[in-house]
Amino acid sequence: MTQPWLSPITIGTAWQYQPTNERYKSGTQLIDLLVEARSKGGSLLLNVGPKPNGALPQEQEDRLREMAAWYFLNHEAIDSTRAWVVNKENNVLFTAKGDALYAIVTDVADWKEGERRTFTLHSVKAQPNTAVSVLGQNSKIMEYKPNLDVSARHKQTTNGLEVSVVKAQRIYDDHRWPNAVVIKLDHVAPAMAEAVTVETGAAKPGTAGTALSGRLYNYKGKQVTRARFAYRAYRGRVETLYADPWKYSNWVKVGPDGRFTGTTKLTKGAFEYKAVAEQTGVAVEGDTKLVD
Repeated sequence: MTQPWLSPITIGTAWQYQPTNERYKSGTQLIDLLVEARSKGGSLLLNVGPKPNGALPQEQEDRLREMAAWYFLNHEAIDSTRAWVVNKENNVLFTAKGDALYAIVTDVADWKEGERRTFTLHSVKAQPNTAVSVLGQNSKIMEYKPNLDVSARHKQTTNGLEVSVVKAQRIYDDHRWPNAVVIKLDHVAPAMAEAVTVETGAAKPGTAGTALSGRLYNYKGKQVTRARFAYRAYRGRVETLYADPWKYSNWVKVGPDGRFTGTTKLTKGAFEYKAVAEQTGVAVEGDTKLVD
């Protein structure tokens, strides 16, 4: 999207304060919503609902404090940033500023302190002066483990930019911090000039299953040869953050006109689905649609 935009989101399930039976989004979910909005070039307008006396409920204050703690460490990946050529690669979302790229790794609850992980980024390529670091740590030494190698490393391969980092942060006393880790890549360049545009088409139920369709635009010369569809049961607008994980159909070839179709057997009930194309190893998604 080229126009300024923001997404108004509730901190619970309602705009106003609800004294009982309210389900609040977790701090991690709210941080991920902020990251998603910024990775797509937008902003998050987070709603809070004060109690009748004007005070915030403790649950809301706790979540705002958790977001603030994460922002204190990682604000440079959020403030005055722009979108990258793609907004994400799997669970790594991107924001950019100058010639710096921020790879924001979500779903890190099982990433233990002191554990090294390696990510291959297909939309990024290194330059002679590329440098890698992790926000919120110096990547030189780790508390209680002075002999552990916690350096941040990178290597350009034919498959993409390989980034290797250690999670050396201790934000909470119990050594568990379930929120996104931000890897900063200085002096990098995009590996593609522009991402293909993916449009999710119609769904037509049939005896063999539901036929899903999609179409690509601006795809000439962009090394897109296959596509597929993601789908899952639709739980309702309020339940989006509690939905099942996405399932994926088999890969299909993209026709010369950019169109592609696939047949998937869906169980009874409403489903949401979206078209997904693979461009030089990067999954580029279309919009999400519903089918009953």
